[in-house]
Amino acid sequence: MPTRSDLEYVAGNTVILPLTFSSNGVIVDISLWTVQLTLKINPDLDDDEITIQIEADMSQGASGIATFILSHLQTKPLLGHYWYDIKYKNSLKQVETVLYGKFIFNRPINIDLGDVIPSISSSPSSSPSSSPSISSSPSSSPSNSPSVSSSPS
Repeated sequence: MPTRSDLEYVAGNTVILPLTFSSNGVIVDISLWTVQLTLKINPDLDDDEITIQIEADMSQGASGIATFILSHLQTKPLLGHYWYDIKYKNSLKQVETVLYGKFIFNRPINIDLGDVIPSISSSPSSSPSSSPSISSSPSSSPSNSPSVSSSPS
């Protein structure tokens, strides 16, 4: 069953959202998986009305990490409340939603610096919102599918 986790960021900022997959405390190699984030203004809209849909960077998939990156240009026009979900398709072609909720973009306080903003890397612990961690526990399903937990950073 997917976990609800509401996220909040400032429009016009780069959003880096790393997810870690584990099973019974052991990191899961997800390097052959596809992990996708879908963002809509209303969850009841048809798929042809998706605001943003991106696949995670899987370069750390062997370490169980899928990272979504939304550039400042992608988030700049996003103000207000949106709905998102994160789904994966594993190597067995099983599809499951693991995370969903509101994705809130607040108006920035500062003036628009456009493309002159220098690149700044941040660690998940400095993120203003929580970084969800995906783990799985024993279940009756044959896939032992992941569940999601989120803790404040």
